[in-house]
Amino acid sequence: MFTVDHRGTPGHGVDFDVLAEMDGLEIDDIVAAATYLAGLPEIDDARISVLGTSRGGYTALSALVREPSCWHCAVLITGLYDPTLLVAAERTAPGPSCPPIPNSSRRTSRPGFSPRNGDR
Repeated sequence: MFTVDHRGTPGHGVDFDVLAEMDGLEIDDIVAAATYLAGLPEIDDARISVLGTSRGGYTALSALVREPSCWHCAVLITGLYDPTLLVAAERTAPGPSCPPIPNSSRRTSRPGFSPRNGDR
């Protein structure tokens, strides 16, 4: 199982945010990562899976649809599966679609947050 902060993932700054391209190059990035991992001798390429949360859930689903032979499975957690609705929401209120969840292992851009030490 692996997860990728794909192009446009919130929390990496404006220069990264503008690279968002749903169903485009961000899917290519994830497929390229899976291909790279599959070539490593310590990786069982028949068991490579992808995980996505929120908008990343849609991205993981798109990667599964585009390149089904790359994946053992895809795990979609609280995914956003209507890209038209998502794009409209991001245009009217840019930024993360949901507020951060305290004391979770979810990545966030808040200073002092670490999955190991929780929210400070």
